[in-house]
Amino acid sequence: MIQYTSGTTGVPKAAQMTHQSLITSSKNSHVRWNITVNQRVCHGFPLFHIGGSACMTLGAAATGAVSLPLYIFKPDVTLDILQNEKCSVFIGAPVLLTAMLEVPNFKEYDLSALKCLIVGGSNPPLELLKKFSDEFDADVINGYGMTESPMICQGSPQDNPEQLAHTEGKPVFGVEVTIVRPDGSACNPGEEGQVAVGGPQLFKGYKDPVLNNEAFDSLGRFLTGDLGVMREDGHVSLTGRVKDIIIRKGENISAKEIEDILYTHQKVAAVAVVGLPDKERGERVCAVVELAEGSDPLELEEMIEICESEGLMKQKIPEQLINYDGLLPRNPTLKILKYQLRDEISKIDWP
Repeated sequence: MIQYTSGTTGVPKAAQMTHQSLITSSKNSHVRWNITVNQRVCHGFPLFHIGGSACMTLGAAATGAVSLPLYIFKPDVTLDILQNEKCSVFIGAPVLLTAMLEVPNFKEYDLSALKCLIVGGSNPPLELLKKFSDEFDADVINGYGMTESPMICQGSPQDNPEQLAHTEGKPVFGVEVTIVRPDGSACNPGEEGQVAVGGPQLFKGYKDPVLNNEAFDSLGRFLTGDLGVMREDGHVSLTGRVKDIIIRKGENISAKEIEDILYTHQKVAAVAVVGLPDKERGERVCAVVELAEGSDPLELEEMIEICESEGLMKQKIPEQLINYDGLLPRNPTLKILKYQLRDEISKIDWP
């Protein structure tokens, strides 16, 4: 199967999925999520996405579960499905869960059959995970995967709050995860490097063979482009993207580190931190905020205050803040399209 990547940092690539990679990923997903025969699983993945085609549709076929894909996401309609179909699992991006909580009569729905929420696409802060767990009265777990390797790590209801909030879980069965330095050598536990992946779930390679030159290392491991650490407890914690590093005055700054802090502000519904060309700095750090419904604009002083209160180094605090008009650009799976956002705001002469 030819499966296109999300293309959040550039042009989507055509990944060649084999029967082995699809079947392995589908079985791994349902086994790790403890989904068994006749369980009813509602999910917000499009069927052209690897999560919808492999993890959900084939996963249901492999375990005898019932897959209920959303034709289109509408918060109230989704709540109707969860209630009427007595779904025990819901899988989707955090933004979908937030939207359902904002339905005025949310408390009137009978969601007693719902036991587990699996969040994908981004790792929300602990406060939001706890809110989801309390409001839906269900376990909340998160995981890590991508088109080229659909299942890499997965959290568990048995994980403690710190592990749920700050890691992507442990590698799933058969998946080989190594954190590597630029020279390809393995990092020590707790040392940041690029996440390299091997195993039967891995794709065959891109349809354009030129792209494979940088995608795989000399040992055949797929270089994900994600930065992370392997912790002593065996959990993997992502720290950013190789291409999502902003170089300001020669210093590397992780966009994710800043985003994780700003995401906790009550005015912020979503945020993207990008590097913009700057004659003096090389790149300047710009935070682009999608405001929570009904919120006043986030002021620069407020942004600086929360960054300082969380101990962010002064040289990493964004010097530019944009309260975005409307929703941030996203792909069909609701991941923010940073390259599109960067191009858009780069063309505007901001004060």
